[in-house]
Amino acid sequence: MLTLMRGLLAGVAVLYRATGPHPRHPRGTVYAAQGLVAAGFIAFMLALPRLAPNPYASGKTYHRYLDDARRTHPVIAHVLDWAVDVQPVIYRFGMNIRRAAEGK
Repeated sequence: MLTLMRGLLAGVAVLYRATGPHPRHPRGTVYAAQGLVAAGFIAFMLALPRLAPNPYASGKTYHRYLDDARRTHPVIAHVLDWAVDVQPVIYRFGMNIRRAAEGK
């Protein structure tokens, strides 16, 4: 996930440089654009599990362990629940990027 965000941020800098010299715009323009891309990416990643929930994390057994974890360590349990929900989506997204990069 962090690799995807780093790639997006690097892409912003490459696009900015590819459009030629920008005498009126300071280097801070690139940083502002990268900040917007990073904020959008983080918002997307936080919302993603609600848009495409993990079908494997909907059983009684998973929820029993999640409830136990929430009672003992609520913050860590929410982070792990988010990670379990987002992992299949990130994997599929990453595979599509890889296929596109390889030309398949």
